[in-house]
Amino acid sequence: MSEDPHKRYSIAIDEANNAHRQALSNIWKIAESIKSDASLTAEVKNKLLAEAFSRLSMKDIKYTILDDVVAHKIGVSFRDSISHTRHTKSRMKKLGYVIAPASNDKLKDRKFAKRLGIAVPETHATGKYLNDLPLHENSVIKPVAGDSSKGVYHVESTQRIRSFRTGKVYTSLGEAKEELQGAKILQQRVWVEEEAVLGAQGLPAHDLKVYMFYGEPGIVQEIRRGHSEDKALEFCHYDPKGNHIRFGGIRKTFEGNGFHPSLLEAAKTISLAMPTPFVRVDFHAGIKTHYLGEITAHPGGTAVGEITDSMDKYLGNMFLDAEARLFVDMLNGKQFDTYFDAYK
Repeated sequence: MSEDPHKRYSIAIDEANNAHRQALSNIWKIAESIKSDASLTAEVKNKLLAEAFSRLSMKDIKYTILDDVVAHKIGVSFRDSISHTRHTKSRMKKLGYVIAPASNDKLKDRKFAKRLGIAVPETHATGKYLNDLPLHENSVIKPVAGDSSKGVYHVESTQRIRSFRTGKVYTSLGEAKEELQGAKILQQRVWVEEEAVLGAQGLPAHDLKVYMFYGEPGIVQEIRRGHSEDKALEFCHYDPKGNHIRFGGIRKTFEGNGFHPSLLEAAKTISLAMPTPFVRVDFHAGIKTHYLGEITAHPGGTAVGEITDSMDKYLGNMFLDAEARLFVDMLNGKQFDTYFDAYK
C-alpha cells in the first residue's frame, strides 16, 4: 500500500517546525552566554548580540530578551513595515480614510505634485478606451493605475510603439495590445496619453525613484530602458549623497548617470505633504529637469525580498524613524490639506 501523502507532508512539517524551535533555542542560549561572559567588553557583547539577533522577527521574541528588542533592533525590517502598513491602511479604509493605496491614481498624483510646484508631463487625453487614444508621436500611453509598467507604451510613431515592460517594438497599437490579452483594462475607460519625457538621443528618459521616509531620502534607484541588447531594464542604486550602493536582487546593472540634488528636494516636498511614513516618489529624468511619474506606496520587489538583509534593516530603521516623526507632527496639529484635496 502506498504511503498516505497527507501523513508524509505532516511529518515533514513537524520535523521542520521542531528544527526551527531548536534553532531559536540555540540562539537564545548563545545570547545568554554572551551576556554573562565577563571576558567580553561591552562593545564586543553588543556586536555579538546584534549578530545573534539579526535573523529574528518579532514573533521570535521570548520573555528573557524583551529588553533587547529596542537595544538591538530585533525585528526591524522594511519588508515587515510595508506589510504592517498595508494591514493598517486596509483597516483605515473601513473607517473612511484611503491613504496612499497600492494602486494610486496617477492623475491624482500629478494633480498633487502640481499643487506643490513639481513639474509633471503634459496630459493629452484621459479617461479613454485604449482604442480611442489619439496616439501623438513621442507620447506615452498607460492605464491610470497599475504597477510594474504593465500596459505602458512609448509611442515613437504610429507605426513604432515600444513596450516599457518588455522593450519590444510593435508596428501598431493592435499588435502591442497582444501583451495584454485577457486584461480587464482593455475594456475599461482608464487610459491616459501624455507627453513623453525624453532623455539623451531621443530615448525615453531614465527613471529616478526616490525611497522617501517622511522627508528623509533612503536610496535613489535609477532605471535605464531599451539600451541593452536584450532590452532588459538596467538598474543603478545610490545613497542620498550619490554614492553607489548594493541594493540586492539579480537585476542587470549599469553605471548610472547620477542625480541632481534638486531631485531630493522635490521628493522631500511631496513626502512631507503626505500623511504616511513611506512612499517611493518616481520621476522621469528629462534633459532640462525631472518630471513626476507617479507615487508608489508599496514597491513590489522590496516587499518580496529583492533587497539584501542589511538593506532591509537599514530601510526598516528609516521607516520607524519616519513613523515617529509623522506621529509627533500629527500630535502637534499638522494638517495635510493639499493631500486630501488632491486625492478626494
